[in-house]
Amino acid sequence: MKKFIRMDINKNTRTKSILIIQFIFSFLVVSYSQNFDEAKNNMLKARAIKYSQMDSALFYFEKSKNDFLMLGDTLLAIKCLLESSVVNTTKADYSKSYDGYWEVLRLSESIGSELSVASAYDGLGTLYGLFYRHQEALMNYNKSLHIKKQLIKEGKIKLPDILSTYYLIAINYREQQIINKAQQYLDTCYQIRKEYPSKTLFIDAEQGYLLYYQNKFKEAEALLQKVEKSFLSENETYLVILYSFMGDLYNKLDNFEKCSEYYLKSLDVAKKYRSHQNYVPEVYKKLGDLYLSINKPRIAYAYLKNSFNANDSLFGARSINNQRFIEIKDQFRQEQQKLMEKARLTKLENEKRLLFLRNTVLSIVLVSLVMVSFITFFYLKYRHKTAEKMLKSDQKAKEEKNKEILEMKNKELTSSALQLIEKDELLMEIKSKLSSAKNKDLKELIAKINANSKHDWKEFDTRFTSVNQGFYKSLNERFPELTQRDHKLCALIKLNFSSKEMSLLLGISIESVHTSRYRLRQKLKLDKGENLTEFIARV
Repeated sequence: MKKFIRMDINKNTRTKSILIIQFIFSFLVVSYSQNFDEAKNNMLKARAIKYSQMDSALFYFEKSKNDFLMLGDTLLAIKCLLESSVVNTTKADYSKSYDGYWEVLRLSESIGSELSVASAYDGLGTLYGLFYRHQEALMNYNKSLHIKKQLIKEGKIKLPDILSTYYLIAINYREQQIINKAQQYLDTCYQIRKEYPSKTLFIDAEQGYLLYYQNKFKEAEALLQKVEKSFLSENETYLVILYSFMGDLYNKLDNFEKCSEYYLKSLDVAKKYRSHQNYVPEVYKKLGDLYLSINKPRIAYAYLKNSFNANDSLFGARSINNQRFIEIKDQFRQEQQKLMEKARLTKLENEKRLLFLRNTVLSIVLVSLVMVSFITFFYLKYRHKTAEKMLKSDQKAKEEKNKEILEMKNKELTSSALQLIEKDELLMEIKSKLSSAKNKDLKELIAKINANSKHDWKEFDTRFTSVNQGFYKSLNERFPELTQRDHKLCALIKLNFSSKEMSLLLGISIESVHTSRYRLRQKLKLDKGENLTEFIARV
């Protein structure tokens, strides 16, 4: 019983070791999964509110970026940086936007993400365009265009992914008043949209602005009014730009009321969402010019003053000072890039060392866990085998002991049977001498001798059955056609009796014993060379 308990303990210990290892791996996987899900949820939350709650969106983008970098997912961190840089541009926080795009370039190069590099160039081009540095803007757009065309050629991206760059180039040429060029690039956008249908409202809005510059005012009005409805439900912050252009349109159409209405609408949306703040000074100036044109100098002065104040509060979003600020940043960035190139190899080496150290530590931990698991497993397996051997040894000893006891009892039984045989021989001798007598008493004595012989067999059979339990049952199961007399013969053969001894115990002649043995061999279907005594001993 103790051995069985010990085996159960060993089995439980092995099971616990396996469960501990599974728990450690499960914990690491679950922990990573939970942190990743949290970072992704923050990114999605930021995307949902980036047009309505920009400060909150920037907070969530920054948190997601840091979390993704810690988790080793640089690509998702880059996506967060790109989107936060767009929000900072919309807020007129150009310094943060500029830094964000350069960080995107650095991270993208470290992981070889060419599409992210192209997106960063698009963003930098937009910033240069805001400061009227159109040539530098075009240089960045062309870099992006070159990368995207190569990626399309390699089958890594599809044609719609290049549409945004063509759109930005169209805006750049429109701001330079090169309308024909702007229209060419916008036509390319329409061709891509025709081949890959999508709802790109910005392209339609831009077409409306180009129609305005082409003096197609009615067509421009119809198109801009159409897209206005869509922007109201999908991206209300863009209405700052749209309403400013619609005000310009109605100014050209000499519709003072609508012109004033749309300029004021543009200011309301900018104030509500704090978006596209760089347009606010311009719209105030347009309102001031509008009221000067209708001889309302006091109102005009108020708007012009607001324009000056707005421009001053934004640190002159498009002033010479701010342009100089961007130039200084460019110079600093160029110098920084040179230093970064020098430090890049050192940094890469350090990163490799850190990565190697981290991987080494992780490998040691994993190898240690595996080794402990294997040692525990083999130790438990060894203990189990040892216990199994001990159990088999004990069983074998017990079987041998039982066999010895059985042999001893069979010897006792044989000895007892031999005594019975001797007694029967004596009685048979007396019986043969008395059989010729005719005395009644003698005949009764002979009958008693016969009866005693039968009683002796029953006594022998009972003792044989108690010693060799299951012998007759096994014979019946394997050879159901055997008779009771066959069973008696098998019992005597098992005890290794001679034919003469069998004849005395069975009350038959020796010839009959030989005949019975022959018939028994047939019933047992034994081959000619197979020993009957050995066969029955195995039953």
